[in-house]
Amino acid sequence: MASITTFFGTQGGGGSVSGTATRVAFFGGTPGSPSTTLDDSANLQWDDTNGRLSVGDAASVPGTLTIAAAGASDATIALEVRTDSSYGNLLLFRLYGNGRIDSRMLSSSEALTNNIAIGLGAGSAITTGDSNVLYGPSAGQSITSGSNNTAIGPNVGRSIIDGGNNTLVGRTAGDNITSGLDNIAVGREAGNGTTSGSLNISVGFQAGKERQTGSPGSRNTGSTSSIYIGNETKALNATDTNSIVIGNGALSSGSNTTVIGNSSTTNAYINGNINIFDGKNIVLGSTTGTQIGTATTQKLAFYGDTPIVQPTTAVASATAVHGSGQAVKDDSTFGGYTIGQIVTALQTLGLLA
Repeated sequence: MASITTFFGTQGGGGSVSGTATRVAFFGGTPGSPSTTLDDSANLQWDDTNGRLSVGDAASVPGTLTIAAAGASDATIALEVRTDSSYGNLLLFRLYGNGRIDSRMLSSSEALTNNIAIGLGAGSAITTGDSNVLYGPSAGQSITSGSNNTAIGPNVGRSIIDGGNNTLVGRTAGDNITSGLDNIAVGREAGNGTTSGSLNISVGFQAGKERQTGSPGSRNTGSTSSIYIGNETKALNATDTNSIVIGNGALSSGSNTTVIGNSSTTNAYINGNINIFDGKNIVLGSTTGTQIGTATTQKLAFYGDTPIVQPTTAVASATAVHGSGQAVKDDSTFGGYTIGQIVTALQTLGLLA
């Protein structure tokens, strides 16, 4: 700490002060006590040529106002902003020497002290909402009583009023949610159509934004407990429930359905056994139909037998055991079918060549 010698003249007259150039003079001594001693410090300097004030070890940093902490840790504070003591001396903003930031937003209710809002208009309407984290222009700008929302990006969650527990990331993600709860939307315009829907997961550009019914571009406003993964995945109806849609441009088949892939998908590969819950069926189409095995060289078997290719007349004959009684003729029937009809049916199904 350098000592400054002063020579004061009369009011309106000249005078001189000696000290170290660029350092800002201040009265030293015990805080709050009278002092007649002017001191200076290398941690408080004014660059009159460039109009810059530096606080801390920051004189060489070219900022109009530069503040540096005394060390790079949580134990050193570079900048702190608080409310007036009449409002509880509450912390508004704190910047630490290691770059970490603590911040919160306040309004007329102290219950709001757990909100963080950064960006023009972000969280500007909050009245009783709590524990919202809002980052970006207009992020969460309509929230009043909604709580526990995380909105990151321009216009993200800007229509939320009393909705809560939503996690939204990406430009205009969840932009139209008003009262929806527990939605996750990641990607530009992801979950953008939802207003009152809850418990949805939307990942990808415009994922879950639109529905197939209605005019083109109709919004998916009220789906619940549904998952949309992939760019431009769509609901079937605006009230789909428990719909799972995965794939670029994949389209939902409605409530309680799962769709994987889009109409351009040609093959799907799954490792491991495919298990079907008891009482559930394999439902096939009724227009073109479905093949099980698309070539005669593909092997198939039932009930634990070894899979084989399509049988032909070259297959070894089974052992014949002739019973007593009437001989079997070509017009004899078994359950109403002749042997020729049975063979024809097996061949038509592809089980025999």
